[in-house]
Amino acid sequence: MDKIYKIPKYNKELYLGGTLMKDLKNFIKPIIFLTLGLLLLSLVRNVDFASMMTKIQNNIQEGLKVVKVTDEKSQINDENLIIKFKVPSIHYDNKDVEKSINAYIKKNIKEYINVQRQINKMNTYGEKKAINITYSVVFEDENIINIIIEKNTTWGQKDYKLEKDSYIFNLKTGERVYLDEFLKGNDDYSIVITETIQKVINEKHPLYGNLNIDKNTNYYIEDRYINIYFNPYKQSQDDTQYEFKIPYDVFKNKIEAFNNFFFNFC
Repeated sequence: MDKIYKIPKYNKELYLGGTLMKDLKNFIKPIIFLTLGLLLLSLVRNVDFASMMTKIQNNIQEGLKVVKVTDEKSQINDENLIIKFKVPSIHYDNKDVEKSINAYIKKNIKEYINVQRQINKMNTYGEKKAINITYSVVFEDENIINIIIEKNTTWGQKDYKLEKDSYIFNLKTGERVYLDEFLKGNDDYSIVITETIQKVINEKHPLYGNLNIDKNTNYYIEDRYINIYFNPYKQSQDDTQYEFKIPYDVFKNKIEAFNNFFFNFC
């Protein structure tokens, strides 16, 4: 008797699942090979893998930036005082926000320069000073931008004073984001920050009993941290610590890690 062969029934779900798995494998393969290649490269050529991953993250974030920032440079030469400044000029799709942020920053820098020039006019000792004003963009995403203005004053042979102004702006409204708003929902933020700082300094530190944390306290954004700092940030003949990292997880209500695209992607 001839053998009877049964033809397997067409299973649509199995077919679709198989195709999906095949497509998924094809997607994952290059990622696996790239990761293995980077690991092998780090072992063979003694490449710092962590540094390499940081560079990849930075490149991804660079591509996500929505604000263009250009320099405006100038110099003022007064008797006994030279002021060089490089200030930011932002360019953004929302022109009202662009105008508001640029006006705010330039107004503050102009006021600072005018005060320094007035102080210099009252200088009866003929002491020469130089002030260098620069900036850096330390954080940016689709919602906020964080710009730091540095003002470095030098005089004599080795004397100096460095001050920093950190500005965080809401890119939807153009308004400045103060500390209390950034930590919105954490009404005890002042106590939490004070206690966190006091754990890393001793009672002899000049700030120990004078932290006075409020909405106007200086801060800037770093991945999973805010950095609280005080001016003068640095000065000659003083190595006291005036900047402190405060991790997001010390607060009761969750602080969104703005700079987390790369980690979510992975």
